[in-house]
Amino acid sequence: MVLPEERKMHIAARAGEVGRYCLLPGDPGRCESIAAHFDNPVLVARNREFVTYTGTLLGERVSVCSTGIGGPSAAIAVEELFQCGADTFLRVGTCGGVSLDVCGGDVVVATAAIRQEGTALHYVPIEFPAVSNLDAALALRESARELSLRCHCGVVQSKDSFYGQHSPQRMPVAQELLQKWEAWKRAGCLASEMACAAVFVVSSVLGARAGAVFTVLWNQERAAAGLPDGRADSADSAVAVAIGAVRRFIDQLVKYWAVASLAPVGSLPLIPGLLGLLYTQNTGAAFSMLSGARWFFVPLTIVLVGAMIWALRKNFVRNLFGKIAVAFVMGGAIGNFIDRLLHGYVVDMFEFQFVRFAIFNVADIFITVGGAMAVIYFLFMDDKLREAGEDTHDAPHA
Repeated sequence: MVLPEERKMHIAARAGEVGRYCLLPGDPGRCESIAAHFDNPVLVARNREFVTYTGTLLGERVSVCSTGIGGPSAAIAVEELFQCGADTFLRVGTCGGVSLDVCGGDVVVATAAIRQEGTALHYVPIEFPAVSNLDAALALRESARELSLRCHCGVVQSKDSFYGQHSPQRMPVAQELLQKWEAWKRAGCLASEMACAAVFVVSSVLGARAGAVFTVLWNQERAAAGLPDGRADSADSAVAVAIGAVRRFIDQLVKYWAVASLAPVGSLPLIPGLLGLLYTQNTGAAFSMLSGARWFFVPLTIVLVGAMIWALRKNFVRNLFGKIAVAFVMGGAIGNFIDRLLHGYVVDMFEFQFVRFAIFNVADIFITVGGAMAVIYFLFMDDKLREAGEDTHDAPHA
């Protein structure tokens, strides 16, 4: 008799129950809403501050696991999720602005973190930097741009004490706290949060990838300077950015696998009689249309993506569903654009076996799904949202 794998001490999940890509919110209450972005999400475990769901995106298993507040529990989550099979971690949550350039409602992609915390000291000396994986940071940045969000990339502060930041004057070490806070501001720190450094350092030690994206709730420094500031009350924008980044990872992973493993054998059955894998170098557009026109599609993609970003910035698309639709189309277009720049062609691999149809790839699926969502948006949502906006503008002000 084969005994089942023991559940991990804290997250209570077993090996094989989580995907290789894992989103890490702090708040357990956010896990269910994040998992709603997955296909067929399943609650894996709920223990202490750790709530874990696993589902799929584009056929790849992905998970979300809450970490609670701060570095110690975040490090535990990364350690045990890694033991269960995860190797790419995206910290997603909220933060407070520090730089005067950062406003409430903006998005911050952390490229590195100030180690003003204690957890990472139990892994490596303070001289070791807490840095994001480059691929993760770039994927998050591009995802934010696709959603037309105001995005900042740079260094954040990771701290252990929330009230040490917000009420430093009453602390016995007030002078030290205030001096360091001023130093972080003058050095260009973008925002402050409580787990990023631990996630980055532990992931580095394990040989895993990590990135982080935050929605800025508000900026106390802008308020102190008498500057206008926005406010946000959820991490929804950061979650949308992280989901987009995971989709980008999956698209490039599938194409890399196709080049490395599928190309030498040519074809493989996937679902007999329904779907197969056939390695194809497509020099045309989506679904192999207009083959051989590479130098037409490269500038065309730039123009179309630019137009979609402009439309988002001008608020022609008015709700999250519509913005995700446009982001899917842009993500697919950019995924194929990367292939054209790197190889001169797009790697396609999916083939319907029951009907004669063009070979396609994950990016083409993005474009198709996003296009269908856009049709739904403009047919059934756009007019109602515009009418609601006009009613708001026409209403008398008290």
